[in-house]
Amino acid sequence: MLNLLQQTPLFQELTRDVVQQAEQRGEQRGRVEGGLQLLQRLFEHKFGPLPEDLRMTLEAIADAQELDRLGLGLMDAPDVETFRRQIYNGEP
Repeated sequence: MLNLLQQTPLFQELTRDVVQQAEQRGEQRGRVEGGLQLLQRLFEHKFGPLPEDLRMTLEAIADAQELDRLGLGLMDAPDVETFRRQIYNGEP
């Protein structure tokens, strides 16, 4: 019975949609994780160990574009407090 259901066009379409959505979520999660790792490494290279409160805040960000924005801000930040303001206040 299941085999017959799997052969129907509707089942195949629904399955394809579910798989595509899962792949998109996985790709997005991968971009976020990669962006977070890069941001942490850049921070540590520039300023030293990442403070725990900043690490937790950055790990809570689920938007790859926001991490990109923060990465650019990190490059311009002269000190940790300037970078901290960029995170909490959304300053460029």
